[in-house]
Amino acid sequence: MTQEKRINVMTEAETREYEQTRLRVNYNNSWPSEKWISPLQEELLARMDKEGLKQVFYPMALDESRAVDILFEDAELNRLLSTLLDLYDELPLRPDAAFDVAWRALEIAIMFYFKNYDKQVYYDKKASTEEKIKRICNAVFESQLTANEKLMDVFNRLIGDNVSWSVLHYIVARMFLPGELQVKTQHDYVSTRCREILGVDMYDDIKTKYVVDENLTADNHRKAERLLWLIIKGMPVKLDEHSYKALCLQERVTYVLSGILYSSRCERFHGDFFSPLKSDRSTLQTYYGQYWLLTVSYMFFWMVVQKYLEKKGVEPFFTLDDLAECVNKTIDASTAVMIKR
Repeated sequence: MTQEKRINVMTEAETREYEQTRLRVNYNNSWPSEKWISPLQEELLARMDKEGLKQVFYPMALDESRAVDILFEDAELNRLLSTLLDLYDELPLRPDAAFDVAWRALEIAIMFYFKNYDKQVYYDKKASTEEKIKRICNAVFESQLTANEKLMDVFNRLIGDNVSWSVLHYIVARMFLPGELQVKTQHDYVSTRCREILGVDMYDDIKTKYVVDENLTADNHRKAERLLWLIIKGMPVKLDEHSYKALCLQERVTYVLSGILYSSRCERFHGDFFSPLKSDRSTLQTYYGQYWLLTVSYMFFWMVVQKYLEKKGVEPFFTLDDLAECVNKTIDASTAVMIKR
């Protein structure tokens, strides 16, 4: 079949994907003389220009003199910062790649903390990543959020009105379905982690209510997303005849870190999927979702660093209030560019 005849019999969705395929091939053949700038990226840049923004991600300013002295004397912490800095090179157009960097830095920071202040976990070869995540949520994140009102407020913004619906859409799909591309292993891992955090009864009730014949209708998918949103916000929920109390803060933080961030990271490293920002289905919501994952990972990274310095007896070269401020700025900028119309 000729190219022209093929296009004439395509559905609208097939036409979009065909044109996206053409873009991928052309980019492969024209690189490095040309950069990948899709119509969606052009829209993103135009919206940033309209808002007077060069970036939508705000890094946290460090006390320069103190940071230089402390980092110079602490080679491992210095190496952690160097790892994190790579994320800035990916912005503003590749928040997905920046998230990869932020997650890697966070994962290293967690093990760095255990190496210094929880050697039992660090040297336990049988301890799973999920177990280590629970441990760090209990030892670091829960206590810091509880002790700092501004940080708690910004965390509530991230999981509240400024949550990424595209991320919740993905997590619901991976919790209950093998996936369009049959990523069976990732489905199993995600569902196991989420079932453990939510509890077997709640997980099974959600699946029974919304998944019919191993399928999620569009309407049920949206309803399941909203239910999950209420759960991570800390709301009690009722599923038919069963009522469930609100998850505690540690459980909610664990769900965000293990159920959402870690699952998204595993999908990118091990899954079978189209590049999220080189797909005909990509929207500004897709971009917002990647920025959301990046922002939460970045926040958790600096929380681990702050706790490490506190345990070491060294006055940190930033405050948790500073961290809350930069995250708030990122939320404001990203929603202005990618969500508000």
